[in-house]
Amino acid sequence: MAKNKRHPWLKGIVGSWVGWQTVKYVSQHPHFLRDLKHSVKNYAQAISDFGDALQSLRLNTAQMKVEIKKSEKTFNEIQQSVDRFQYKLEPRMAKISASIAMAFTLAACGSKTVATTSGGKITQDEYYSSLKDTSNGKQVLQEMIVNKVLEKQYGDKVTKKVVDKQYNAYKDQYGSSFKDILASNGMTEASLRKQIRSNALLKEAVKDNDKISSSDLKKEWKSYQPKVTVAQILVSKKSTAEDVIKQLNDGKDFAKLAKKYSTDSSSKNKGGKIAPFDDTNTTLDSDFKDAAFKLDEGKYTTKPVKTQYGYQVIKMLDKPAKGKMSDHTKELKERIWNKDMSDAPTLRKVITKVLKKGNVTIKDKDLKNVLDEYLGNSSSSSTSSK
Repeated sequence: MAKNKRHPWLKGIVGSWVGWQTVKYVSQHPHFLRDLKHSVKNYAQAISDFGDALQSLRLNTAQMKVEIKKSEKTFNEIQQSVDRFQYKLEPRMAKISASIAMAFTLAACGSKTVATTSGGKITQDEYYSSLKDTSNGKQVLQEMIVNKVLEKQYGDKVTKKVVDKQYNAYKDQYGSSFKDILASNGMTEASLRKQIRSNALLKEAVKDNDKISSSDLKKEWKSYQPKVTVAQILVSKKSTAEDVIKQLNDGKDFAKLAKKYSTDSSSKNKGGKIAPFDDTNTTLDSDFKDAAFKLDEGKYTTKPVKTQYGYQVIKMLDKPAKGKMSDHTKELKERIWNKDMSDAPTLRKVITKVLKKGNVTIKDKDLKNVLDEYLGNSSSSSTSSK
């Protein structure tokens, strides 16, 4: 697909009150878990049936295939963004479960009873002690600490306006499907905004702690390609693409042909025009980008371009000259910082610097090593704030 979409998403954390009420309900209704097991089994079958129906729908129409490809591409980008900010690749649902438990236990640790059984009761102290020994429990605490420190150090740099701008960009890209896509990914508008803010805070930390040298800029300049704007016509058959090119050669209008032939519903009514992109774009097909960058302004591809979505005819609408490096310093820095946001060693160094400034003290001796990944053996002691 020729749409450039990036959607960093993360499932919202359920409130501790819900977790407590669930435990309370289970203790009062001993047959609940048995009934729940049957319900989950039936639900899983329903999901499986729905998947079969969806697969059938995919096979029935070429347009649906295109939309599914777009969704898969977007979901991969979302997953990469989520994994990047969470620092470790652990199952997201396990993290959410641990988050619920950790939020609850940290908020109200003590001798209150969490559950009762014929063999005795389970207190909050016992629950917390068991939880903190798990890898998920430690991971959640680590992320909570990092988030708190990032918010303290860079919160004033990430304004509501910044979050709104990114949020509205996502909303505009999906249009009327926005809420449905949120729901299908287990997201809410609030949780999306929260994830946007988290990523923005992390990027501010990268910009502050990862200094860029002149040699870094020169290296980036070599591969720099200014953003270009193109229009495209996507079809499923090579013969259709060849017919479109023949009509263009005969003087037919590209925009009218896009509206008539293109299967890309997001661009066909805009003359085939898509959002500007440069060489750093990771959501467009590489063959599509290569063919586009070879075109001069006003020219179109004289042969169909085969991509993972079908066959495309591309026209270059705007191709700015590269110009001088000094005129693009800001863009070059942004490109470098964006690459750093996907580089694990760089992120680790940045988080280490942030934590050293954060005056972090681990009060529980059993969790004293929770930040060793970043601070080595010093995580059990307080670091001075700068």
